[in-house]
Amino acid sequence: MCAPLSPPCWRGGSMSSPPFHGGVRGGRERGMSMNHNRQSLSVFGDVQNLEIIADFITQATQQSNLSEQDIFAIQLAVDEACTNIIEHAYADSPGDIHLTCELEPDECIITLRDHGRPFDPAAIPPPNIDSGLEERRVGGLGLYFMHKLMDEVRFSFDSETGNQLVMIKRASLSEQEKAAPTFSTVTPRGRVDAASSPALGDRFKSILNRGETRIIVDMAEVSYISSSGLKVLLNASREARRRQGQLVLCNLEPKIASIIEMIGFDQVFPIAQDLEAAARLFE
Repeated sequence: MCAPLSPPCWRGGSMSSPPFHGGVRGGRERGMSMNHNRQSLSVFGDVQNLEIIADFITQATQQSNLSEQDIFAIQLAVDEACTNIIEHAYADSPGDIHLTCELEPDECIITLRDHGRPFDPAAIPPPNIDSGLEERRVGGLGLYFMHKLMDEVRFSFDSETGNQLVMIKRASLSEQEKAAPTFSTVTPRGRVDAASSPALGDRFKSILNRGETRIIVDMAEVSYISSSGLKVLLNASREARRRQGQLVLCNLEPKIASIIEMIGFDQVFPIAQDLEAAARLFE
């Protein structure tokens, strides 16, 4: 692992203390800058830094007119974009990711830059969200998420300046929030992303290998889920069904439920309002 660099440094603006506090993940964090409604962050391309990026988005959008649902959408779109950069653009030679968040009165403009391998977004087929469980491709969701969650998505590639992705999110008219009770057989917590999903996958494998094929996943404590987490749920559901069992989701918060519905996974997973309702599906 590479040695950590110096802590984040802020440039520009007039503040008595830095508005963002983040530790170093995955070895290296580059730095941050702020100038009124424009803030930037540079990090080393590592999945362990995805949480730092999410925290940066939260901080950068605090004074905006965006709803919590809007900010969640931006976090997910940025997470997917950064994960793609890390896993594909920087697959052979890791490097830095440069992120800028610029706030306008009713929109947020996200710009991502990297110097990895370019790709043709038009060559990536969209996922078939209407296909059955066995026909589902577990890949290709990241780009689909970006286009569904953001109002504008623009790619550009230059041999000298590198790759650039601009995503724009406009403020929505309303948001819906509600609390959900907590109980589960498997209880993911916090962020279910590229960094945490392998451990969740191992948890499912352990349960299935014990012959327990009826699984309830209580999502009440999940604050965020990316395509990496959805792939784990999809693969676990497939394996449970192969063994004559089933995987049921319950206690989905509205922002998580909207992502599940967006890609048609509500047609793949049985979804219950709470644990009691989920348990009745196995009767």
